[in-house]
Amino acid sequence: MAAPQTRICVFTSTVLGNSPAHTAAAHALAQCFHNNSIQLIYGGGTTGLMGELAKEMVRLSGQDSVQGIMPTIIMPKERPEGAPGANAPQASVSPQEQAPKKRTGVFERIRAALLRGRESGLSTPAAAVVEGGEQSMRPAAQKALLAEGIYGKTIVVPDMYTRKRTMIEKVVSGGPGSGFIALTGGFGTLDELVEMVAMGNLGAHKLGVCMYNVEGFWDHIVGWMENGIETGFVREEMRGKFMRKESAEGCVEWLREFWGTTWR
Repeated sequence: MAAPQTRICVFTSTVLGNSPAHTAAAHALAQCFHNNSIQLIYGGGTTGLMGELAKEMVRLSGQDSVQGIMPTIIMPKERPEGAPGANAPQASVSPQEQAPKKRTGVFERIRAALLRGRESGLSTPAAAVVEGGEQSMRPAAQKALLAEGIYGKTIVVPDMYTRKRTMIEKVVSGGPGSGFIALTGGFGTLDELVEMVAMGNLGAHKLGVCMYNVEGFWDHIVGWMENGIETGFVREEMRGKFMRKESAEGCVEWLREFWGTTWR
């Protein structure tokens, strides 16, 4: 029986940054995945480095090589062609959807999303939550799925919590060399990176986590880890678990080497 396809989840940004080296790195990662028959799992965005990575993967390997996971709450920002006001023809909207809604601040929206995720419970299969999210999508949100020939397949989920959980489950079901890579990004990328390391350290998964260190972007995170080791807050053996590599090939090779080992 053939082994499952390798799946690597890439965390990265919805903007391009100031240096073209980051876009070049996203394209190099897509080329490396293509050369090694790896499926990309990512956040589902179509802008910035997310969009560049997904587009290049589809161009090289076809739409089945990409699986995006997009929460409805951030679709207007990360998948703007699926948001109201996009250039594509709009589906009909019911009078209930047209009715004005009470405005809420960003913290209230984030809190509501987190609460929805907690209420779903860890014991609920992610697929069931995902299907519920797809069935309850507004017509405008459904349009985000129409660009499969450009950005690959997309699953729409109800919240950020479900997005992370679905990403993990997709990668865990992958073949040898599956794992996580953090390309350049901001707070969201850092949050995802640190959570995958923390979960591995706690035994929640056995997959490798690697930083694609473009122009030294992740050097300060490694410095923080070294300080944590020196001050007794991070285990010394984490030096061999949480890696940075300077090339796409180096990241993929590290995940292969980590496969089959444990965090503790």
